Amino acid sequence: MNAVATALDELRDIVRRHCPGERASTPIARVAMWSGTATKPPLPAIYPTMVCFVLQGCKRVTFGSRALVYRGESYMLLSADLPVTGQVIEATARAPYLAVSLLLDPAAIAGLLIDIPPAQLRSAGPGTTGSGCGIGSLTPDLQAPLLRLLRLLDTPADIRVLAPLAEHELLYRLLQGPHGPLLRQLTVAGSRLSQVRRAIEWIRADVSRALCVKALAAHAGMSASSFHRHFKAVTGLSPLQYQKQLRLQDARRRLLAEPGDVTSVALAVGTRARRSSRASTPASSACLPPGTPRVCGSRPPRSDLRRPSAMPRHGQGGSEAPKLEVSLDRAPGPDTVVGAVSRLASRRLRVPGQRGSPGSTAPAPFLARSS
Repeated sequence: MNAVATALDELRDIVRRHCPGERASTPIARVAMWSGTATKPPLPAIYPTMVCFVLQGCKRVTFGSRALVYRGESYMLLSADLPVTGQVIEATARAPYLAVSLLLDPAAIAGLLIDIPPAQLRSAGPGTTGSGCGIGSLTPDLQAPLLRLLRLLDTPADIRVLAPLAEHELLYRLLQGPHGPLLRQLTVAGSRLSQVRRAIEWIRADVSRALCVKALAAHAGMSASSFHRHFKAVTGLSPLQYQKQLRLQDARRRLLAEPGDVTSVALAVGTRARRSSRASTPASSACLPPGTPRVCGSRPPRSDLRRPSAMPRHGQGGSEAPKLEVSLDRAPGPDTVVGAVSRLASRRLRVPGQRGSPGSTAPAPFLARSS
C-alpha cells in the first residue's frame, strides 16, 4: 500500500473515531468533522468562509444557478458566506461520507503572505478570482499537514502548541495551489472580494431590514452596476436574492426551533407585502449602513391605494362612483392582491354628489393594474 493510500486511510479512521454522529466539533479551533452513512435529501444551509476536505463519499452543492460536485480526495474552498443547498449523494454504511472542515482566518493567511516570496505564489489567471467557490484535489502535500493536524485529537495536550503550526502549513499549501489567488483575495482590503464580503456582513447583521442596493453598493465602495455584477459573480445571486435566501433559512430555523404562527415568523424575518412603489422608488433611509453617504431618497413609498389624477368633481361625475387604483411595483402576489381586495371590501366610500342624500354611501369598485 502506497503512502497516499495510507494517509487517506488514517484520515478516514480518525474521522470515524471522533465523529460518531453526523457532525462533531473538535478541540482544535475552527475544525469540525462530518459523517453520513446514507444519502440525504437536499438541505439548505449557510456555508461560512471555509475549506472542506472530503475524504470519502460525494456531495453536491448548489448556490444560485451553479451546481458543484466534489467527492473523495478533493476539497471545496469558499471565500464568502454563501446560502447553498447541499446534498450527500454517495454514502453507505460500509463507505460513509467523511469530511473535515476548517474555517478560514484571513489574519492567519495575511501573516503567511508576509513571509512568502511573491515568486512562489501562483499568479491569478483569467476568471480565477471571480467566483466565491473553488474545487481542487486533495494532493499528498495537503494530506500530510491535514493528517498532522487531526492526529492531535489523540493527544489533546499538544493542540495548543502544535495545531497552529499544522494549520499554517496547510494554509501555505493551499496558497500555492490552483485556488491560491482566490485565497489571497481574502486579505486584500480593496479587492472586489473584500468589498463584496463587506456587503455580505452588513446583510447578515440583520436580514429583516430593508435593502437598498445603491446604498449597499456605496457602503461596499463600488458603483451600483459594478457591485451587482461582482456580488453575483461571488455568490451566484443578486443582493436581493441573497437576502431572500437568508430570510427563508432564518424562518425555517425559527419554525424548527419553536413551531408557531407562520405569519408572525415571516414578519419577524422581514418578509411582508410591500407597499406600492415604482421599481425605481428609493427605499427608506433605514436601509443605509452606518456612515454611508445618502445616495437614495428617504421618502417612504405611497400607499397601495391611490385616487386617480382626474377625479370627478362635485356634480360632474353623474351617478358613477369614483374608482380606486391598485398600483403594484411588480407582478401582484396573492398577499398583495388579497390585502387590497379585503381593504376595499371592508369599507364603503363616501361619494359627494351621489344621487340621493348628501351623506349616502356606495360600494367602491377598483381597478387592479400591474405597472
